[in-house]
Formats: sequence, C-alpha cells, structure tokens
Amino acid sequence: MTTKRPTPAQARAILALIEADRPVNLAGVAHRNTRRSLIPNGWAADVDGLYTVTDAGRAAVTRQVVAEVAEPASTEQPLATTPARKPTRAQANAIRWAARIDHTIFPPRGDVLDKVEAAGWVTAEDRGGASLHWSATAAGLAAIGARPEDAGRGHDVEQAHVEARMEDALRTNRREREAGARIAPDMMRRSGRTDLPAPTGGMADGVAELRRGLAWLGERRAEASADLVAEVAPAPLTEEVPAATIATREAWLTGAVDALRPIFAEHSATIPAVRVSVGWPGVSSRKGLNKVIGQCWASHTTADKTPQVFVSPVLADAGQVLETLAHELIHAWDDCKSGHKGDFRKLAKRIGLTGKMTSTVAGDDLKAKLDEIAAQLGPYPHARLSAGDRAGQGEKKQTTRMIKCECACGYLARTSRKWLDEVGAPICPRCQTEMPICD
Repeated sequence: MTTKRPTPAQARAILALIEADRPVNLAGVAHRNTRRSLIPNGWAADVDGLYTVTDAGRAAVTRQVVAEVAEPASTEQPLATTPARKPTRAQANAIRWAARIDHTIFPPRGDVLDKVEAAGWVTAEDRGGASLHWSATAAGLAAIGARPEDAGRGHDVEQAHVEARMEDALRTNRREREAGARIAPDMMRRSGRTDLPAPTGGMADGVAELRRGLAWLGERRAEASADLVAEVAPAPLTEEVPAATIATREAWLTGAVDALRPIFAEHSATIPAVRVSVGWPGVSSRKGLNKVIGQCWASHTTADKTPQVFVSPVLADAGQVLETLAHELIHAWDDCKSGHKGDFRKLAKRIGLTGKMTSTVAGDDLKAKLDEIAAQLGPYPHARLSAGDRAGQGEKKQTTRMIKCECACGYLARTSRKWLDEVGAPICPRCQTEMPICD
C-alpha cells in the first residue's frame, strides 16, 4: 500500500499548522475543500473547530519538502536546463531569519535549517557559544527576492523575542486588570509605580488602554525582565478596598463571585460563567419566600445556556449573603445535576460549608475568609424586604403577648416585650446574629 502524497495546497496547509506549532483555524490558509481533505487522509485532526497537525501530516509534508530540495538525479544534465529551486514558505522564513531581514520571525526548526543549509541558501558558523551563528548566502537572498543590502536591517532577533514575550504578558494581564477594576477602580495603582498607564476600567476603551500599555513598554525595553512582568500584574485581592465604591447589588455580587473563585480553585473546582442578581425565589407560597433564601437555575433553563443565581431580598447581612452565594455557586458548578447530594455534598464540605446540605452555613475557616471578602467589598448595598401578604400591606404584625423573632435563615423564637426591652433580641444559634423582631 502506497502512502498518498499531499497536493501543493494541502502541503501548504500542513506547513501552516507546523509553523504555528499549535491548533489554529485554517480559514485564512486553505479553502474549505482543502481543509476537509486533511482529516480523512490522517494529516490533521479537528478539535472543537481548530486544526492540529498529526505525525502522519508531518511525515507527508517532510517527504514532499525533501523531494523539492533534493539534488537532480543525473549530474550529466546541463546546468542551463536545471530548473531553479524555489524555497517553501517555511524555508523562505528560515532564510529571512538567518539574514535578519524580518525581526518578527521566530527561529525555525532544526530540520528546516538543515534543508536550507543543504540547498546552499544559509551557512552556519561556530563562534564558541551555545548555538551556531546563521547567515544567509547570496543564493539564499536571491531565492527569496532580497538584496544583499537588506540583510541585517531588522532589529536584533533575541531582543525582539523578549519584546514579544513582554507584549504577550501585557495582553494576558489585561483580563485580570479589568476584573480588578470592576471591584475597585484604584486597585491597579497599588504597585507603587507612578509611571504605570492608568486603567480606564471599561471594555470599550480596551484597545486604547492596550496601546498606551504597549507604548509604555516600548519606552522601557531596556528593562525587559521578569520583574517588569510582575509589576504590571493586578494587585492581590486581599488588599483593603475603600468602602462605598460599589453602588449596586449586582456589582457587589459579581465582585463576590470573583472573590470566591480562588476558594473553589483550591479544591480543583472552577466556577463557570454565571449571572447573579437579587430576586424572589420561585416558590408557590408566600411563606416560602422567607425560607428559600437562594436559588440557582441550571444552564438548560436559560436561552444562552448560562446558569443564573438569585439571592433573596430578605437577606441584608453581607456574611449571610456570601454564605448563600457560595452554596448556590456549587449548584452552578454542578449545573444542578446532583441536587444536595453526591458531587454537591463533596465540594460543599471541601470548601468549608457545614450543617444540613439544604441549608448550609459556613464553618470557622470559611467564615473567616468570607468576613475578609465582605470587608474588602464594603457594605452590601441593599435593604431587607419583607415578603408581605397579597394585599401589599407588609408582614402581619404580632398581636399576642409573645413577640416573634425570625432570622433570615428561617429560625424562629418568641419572647416577651419585657425581655426585648431589657436585654434585646435573641441571637440566632445558627447564624450567630441578632434576630429581627417581627412586629
């Protein structure tokens, strides 16, 4: 059985994958029929719409490239009739790299350099360092249509690589900076540097912000080092953020979700993209409105397949809100598949939730972390709502001698007006907070 040889179009598509050295979309490299033909022949694989080259593809295109650069079989043929050899795209880039014409080209692979050296397009010189010094020959420059004076006109390749890595680090940190800006606009100024470009805090200005960051990086190319990357990283989440910087409940809850992500990540759990807001849970009775303090809707119930979490408006204490939010985010992580058992129960216990799984509370370790997050986010911008009756007249007032006190978690207690006036409202044994008086 003979191995099928790729066509020139298919070979160019395989070379593009090899040069990228990572899964890429071939929409701009080969037309649809060429892309489709790579997979049946075993030269490429499709992973979620992205193509990656296989070992069979590398072997097939290597055989074709070797055939193109091989010497003529017969040396008796006159030189005048020998067709001029033309370098492939990868070989042309290797010649440009050796000639230092284009500083954006990264060092080629060793097999490509071996081929262009065998063709007489580049030469290698040992200068006593860890690697050889490559330079393009006159034949190599002619093969890519370059002039001798074009050689060396680009920037130093090693320095260009340092700059490229620094620019990539700046782009990578952009998402973290925007997440920090949503919690507190001044978090990005905590590194102590006065010459950092000020973040705008909005996605609409992302392009302008990136350009300012790149311009700042260009002025300090001489300082290219790992320390510079560390200085542009976002400030730690544990820094104190001034209170009253978050004006809406949704912004506060969104910041709380971001603050809870590291707690979940410590136990190999990733919080998915989720929408979080304040709203009454979907219950059938008015009594249930005071008992169900949080609810998560699975992704299959939403049009865009994004889980949605609602925190009941009866909660006004930041600590209780964070406890409830952590509980509902486990449902979002599990997409409401396990209820309050199985994977939900395992993760809840790992992050520090205790008690009955249908109404969990934070353990001592988790409570300390939630208190730290609450102090950082500032006051929860919300006032407690009463479920009320259907006539809209609020909660029914207590008329008997014993006064009812009800905690947001559902715990009830009754006491007389005397003890309320002399001692105060009772403390909820579950939440350790003063219980509101229902009168």
